[in-house]
Amino acid sequence: MTPKSLLRNEKAVSRIEDFTDKDFRTVLGPTLLGEPKEVKRVIFCTGKVYYDLLKYQETNERRDAALVRIEQLYPLSAHAVAQTIEPLRKVSSWVWCQEEPRNMGAWTYIAPLFEQVLEHRAAYAGRGAAASPAEGSKAWHDLQQKELVQQAFSI
Repeated sequence: MTPKSLLRNEKAVSRIEDFTDKDFRTVLGPTLLGEPKEVKRVIFCTGKVYYDLLKYQETNERRDAALVRIEQLYPLSAHAVAQTIEPLRKVSSWVWCQEEPRNMGAWTYIAPLFEQVLEHRAAYAGRGAAASPAEGSKAWHDLQQKELVQQAFSI
């Protein structure tokens, strides 16, 4: 049985009916361009970096990757994560992508939890550790954002 969330190219975006007729979903996705059997990489994220990842996935027709958006970090629903990735359990690459610096985003919290749920260590795609959450330059921020998205699809 294929869960509804695996329908081709379903974007992990809440619709108005999700707020009026349904319950809050702690995990959204996976977002695929093809079939689950084509997926070799699952990229987890939270927040607006999802849209940058989705744009890259669609622009580059990346059928080998699936996006999973974590909507509630704490407490993390290990059951919801496991249920969402069940059809993708045989992938070879698990990635956590965040736009915050490595020492400021969810990575340090989520990495050990993912090891338990995935039974593998997820790779990190994102900015390096920094003293400030912002770069101070829009051009530098945009360049780093582009690089971290590309990194998520290549590590």
